[in-house]
Amino acid sequence: MTVVLASPAGRVRAGPVAGESVTVHGMPSELLMFACGRQGQAEVRYEGPEWATAALQVAPFGV
Repeated sequence: MTVVLASPAGRVRAGPVAGESVTVHGMPSELLMFACGRQGQAEVRYEGPEWATAALQVAPFGV
């Protein structure tokens, strides 16, 4: 799965490209919180297939 991080300023960062993609939209500070494994606390919006967004919300990653 490809994860794309998108800020309101239009800046986009993508991980390695593989299969379906999920775009995570939010303020840079919220995207950082998300990327550090605090998906449940980050104020972000997901865009992508339902199964992929659900998997990403509970994925075990972080610092």
